[in-house]
Amino acid sequence: MSKHIIYIIVIAILAIVCVIDFVRINKLEGEVERTREMINESIDMLDYKLDANIYKKDAQLLLMNQNYNNPQIHKLLADSCYKDCMKYRRKYGKESAE
Repeated sequence: MSKHIIYIIVIAILAIVCVIDFVRINKLEGEVERTREMINESIDMLDYKLDANIYKKDAQLLLMNQNYNNPQIHKLLADSCYKDCMKYRRKYGKESAE
């Protein structure tokens, strides 16, 4: 076999390897981009949930302060806060104080 044929075979094999690597890299880049999008969506959802929880607590405090002379509203809001506290205590494995 002449050296030219061996060189052509080696170059062809290297070209095939390069094309396969290129395809795999493009596929991995697509997967990385999808993963980044999923992470960003998860972070956004956590931000929304955190903001909603802060808003709820602020609203409860505002209503309690505005209705300090109305014992029924005050009790309902205090009970709501207490239930939220107990829910999180159970969620994170602490004994309830009931």
